[in-house]
Amino acid sequence: MQQIKDPNKRLTTVPLSEAAASASQPVHFRPEWLRLPKPGTLCFHSGLSRTVLYQLCKADKIKSTVLRQRGASRGIRLISYDSLMVYLRSLPPDTTGKDSATNLPQ
Repeated sequence: MQQIKDPNKRLTTVPLSEAAASASQPVHFRPEWLRLPKPGTLCFHSGLSRTVLYQLCKADKIKSTVLRQRGASRGIRLISYDSLMVYLRSLPPDTTGKDSATNLPQ
């Protein structure tokens, strides 16, 4: 005997009231690690460029690691989301109204 599946029925384990509430709420995604943005683009989470993120890593302002194959000279640099957010929150607020992007770590 074959069961007939109704494509109009949607299965869920969440009570209906919670499912309806969550469907209208945007999903906020907090990753543990960020991949550097492609050259010429900005980081989705911080708005910083690839160059600025590299400078912050080099200055030990944020934590990062590199994934690479054994013996490889190139890899994928990952930035710790938490350390990036801690660094950004530690910056003093810009009260001058000027663009603070010129005050990068040297």
